[in-house]
Amino acid sequence: MKAYIDGPSDLKFGMYSLITEEGKVLSTHTCSSLQYAKSDLLKYMPEENRGAYEILLLGEDEMTHEELFRRVKERAEARRVEDGEQA
Repeated sequence: MKAYIDGPSDLKFGMYSLITEEGKVLSTHTCSSLQYAKSDLLKYMPEENRGAYEILLLGEDEMTHEELFRRVKERAEARRVEDGEQA
């Protein structure tokens, strides 16, 4: 399974996220640059998920920002339905 690091387009200061290919957000963190993002995101991800994913920078394979966030949105909508909320 894969998880992707996504962040600012200039890869400098901003909010970075670690998101699985299924659309599950594992961790988010404000980092000064991509250089620190990977170690920070891994440090803050749930212990049970460590080692379960191949970590890639978004763009290292065919996954796009648009597709990844479509999956995040789908997952969130599915959870709302499971919780009985109106979509």
